[in-house]
Amino acid sequence: MPSYLCAVNTSTLRLLLGLAFAGPLCLTSMGQVLELSGTALTFGDVFTDAPAELSLTLTNTGEGDITIRDANTYHPAFSALDSAWTLSGGASTTITVRFSPRHNIPHNTELVLVTDHYEGNLSVDLRGRGVYPESYYLPTQDLSQEALKTALSNLIDDHISLGYTPARDEMYMVIDNQRVNGAGAAVNTLEDCYTGRIVAGYIDRTDAQNSDNVNTEHTWPQSEFGSAEPMQSDLFHLFISDANANSVRGNLPFGNVTTPDWTGGGSKRGGGLFEVRDAHKGRTARGMLYFYLRYGNEGSFLTAGQENVLRGWHQNFPPEIVEQRRNDAIFLVQDNRNPLIDHPEFDERISSYLSTAAEPVVNTAVLTESEISFGLLSEAATRLHRVVLVADGNTSISISDAEVSHPDLTLISVPTNIAPGESAFIELAYAPTNDGVLTDTLFFSTSSGNLPAAAVLISGGATFVGLDAPQPSQAWQAWFSGPSEWQVAWNEPVTGTLRLFLLSGQLIATHHVEGEARVRVSGQNLPTGHYLLEWDGPTGVQRQQLYKP
Repeated sequence: MPSYLCAVNTSTLRLLLGLAFAGPLCLTSMGQVLELSGTALTFGDVFTDAPAELSLTLTNTGEGDITIRDANTYHPAFSALDSAWTLSGGASTTITVRFSPRHNIPHNTELVLVTDHYEGNLSVDLRGRGVYPESYYLPTQDLSQEALKTALSNLIDDHISLGYTPARDEMYMVIDNQRVNGAGAAVNTLEDCYTGRIVAGYIDRTDAQNSDNVNTEHTWPQSEFGSAEPMQSDLFHLFISDANANSVRGNLPFGNVTTPDWTGGGSKRGGGLFEVRDAHKGRTARGMLYFYLRYGNEGSFLTAGQENVLRGWHQNFPPEIVEQRRNDAIFLVQDNRNPLIDHPEFDERISSYLSTAAEPVVNTAVLTESEISFGLLSEAATRLHRVVLVADGNTSISISDAEVSHPDLTLISVPTNIAPGESAFIELAYAPTNDGVLTDTLFFSTSSGNLPAAAVLISGGATFVGLDAPQPSQAWQAWFSGPSEWQVAWNEPVTGTLRLFLLSGQLIATHHVEGEARVRVSGQNLPTGHYLLEWDGPTGVQRQQLYKP
């Protein structure tokens, strides 16, 4: 006999599904089928500051309950508002999906409803395009990598160059003056970018420089571009600094310092690197990356190592209200903006600033289930099951070498490719010809990096004859007597074995009886529901269904 088919008592097959009554069974007539009102939700253009919601209807056209165990999406811009519920026979429910884009690009993924029904899971195509509300960034729509770098460079190019003296005056008296810029100071006040030292009560820029030892820091060192305009006066990389700290930094590249030879207010120097205090790390990174996008790698100052550090600072220290206000203030005088302040996520769509930026290959797939249960068929019929896969990366996934070995199983369809962001399903048919238990495995291969070989366990069974009548000499009673206890009583002492099953057929407890007329079995806190108890005694096997309130 093949390993996938083993002989079992036909009554056991029926009763493992909790149907402890005589006569023919007709499980397939239950017709539990989940129907969706649509196979796709298309959101169209959605502003990144105004999430949108769309809904569809899910209907259980059968008679029994069906549980939706989860509602999964495979892109963070999409989310199902409900994640698990039970749908009774004939009932419908509304499934709502929210689209909350951060990027102004097209989005495409799948919603997969994970069910406990033998037909398998359901998938819904999700599409939408994020749009920034500011018209300023319209030239960046749908762009990534080199195309985005070029668009950003063109967007911030040809700004109004104030000249070095007017630019510094604007910075000292308006842009970074905490009496004017919304920080709430009562008098003219500046804060050093590197040490956090506060300068208050100065009259003008010259007074601050001469009386309070304040200087102007060029985040991209002047020596790297020969103090030329418009770089020298571009306010997006100029900051107020303590003159001594400015001198300590000099033209050192930025980095994470492990062994400092100088510290001041949280900033550190050591090993030929300069690390700014946390409060200024994000601003430094965005000033440097802006400079590169605007002017290129002047003096070849930006290195791959420094780029990695700056991108880490940018991600770990996102823009705060002070930096956002500063961006607005500079825009009023320079007529350009720092895109990485307005939309820090631009950085996520640029794989490299220094070298050619290309979309990283994400070659992954999701297998939405690891086990299939066809349940028990009691008449000649065919049940179909969908094994849903999702290509959740940005690469098409191919499927090959799909196979099952049980003669009652047939592969109806196997997709050859799944496009990025899409789903497809392998469809199987189970058409039993004889009584027996079904155990098999669906094997297949994919071209994905994370799922090169897949295996899905398959179970089920069939029985086409009626139940044996119970033996009257085996009078016994069973009941749940507590949250973790069930009892069994016989008319006389008996010897044998008790087995407690879930209605799915899973064995959850075994208890041996030796010359007893009553037993108590405890140790499992079982949930409310129906169970099957089997008594294997001297005269054979008997079963009854129990309900735990």
